[in-house]
Amino acid sequence: ISAPPFMKKVLYIMPAVSVPIMISFPAALNLYWLSNNIISVAQASLLRMPAVREKLGFGEMIKWKPEDLPMTKFQEEMMAELRAQAKKKQKEEATIKREKKERLDKELEKRQKLLKALDEEIAAKKEAKKD
Repeated sequence: ISAPPFMKKVLYIMPAVSVPIMISFPAALNLYWLSNNIISVAQASLLRMPAVREKLGFGEMIKWKPEDLPMTKFQEEMMAELRAQAKKKQKEEATIKREKKERLDKELEKRQKLLKALDEEIAAKKEAKKD
């Protein structure tokens, strides 16, 4: 099976997880599932035989290349997208930080001008009182 490693693990773990759950089910339900799965496996095996497929008039089975399948590169594409989103977020945060610093610098400059003007006004009043 050419499946992602995670899916292979899931296929091996599922029977072990489902057996304890299915033990409490009625026997008829378990018998139904067992017989249905045996019939499905037999049917799939028969339909893979070229002679049976030809007799039933089915077309040739397509053998897909792994790179043509949609989920083979999913994890790599997802990781690339996550990296791109993280980079975009980092850039946005840097822009916000820079803009905040610029606003604070302007505010500080404005306050310094006001303080300087206030100092000059106080100095002018002191000069006026001396005269």
